[in-house]
Amino acid sequence: MTKHTPGPWRFTGVKTWSPPIQEYKEGHDAIWSDSENKYVMYAQDCEDYMATFEFSNEADKALILAAPDLLAAANAAIVLLRTHGLDAGQVGASLEIAIAKATGEPA
Repeated sequence: MTKHTPGPWRFTGVKTWSPPIQEYKEGHDAIWSDSENKYVMYAQDCEDYMATFEFSNEADKALILAAPDLLAAANAAIVLLRTHGLDAGQVGASLEIAIAKATGEPA
């Protein structure tokens, strides 16, 4: 399996495209990788508030589809650390930042 597109990723509706992504139209929703300067996933055929989504590769698709499970695992790890009074240092801080980013809460 190919590797996923490196982050950071961001949601945008205003990113322009370059070939060979000729289907991507200005203003459509997309998840964009700034580090790779390419889309990870974008919406096409947007009509009546419905869209189909295209992924840049199968690894990105798998990562996005695994996001709910990864969030649950991160939350379980934080609970485990706190239950046992463990100071996880940078690992705990990274988990908390990732959870906040995933849930839209302040870090």
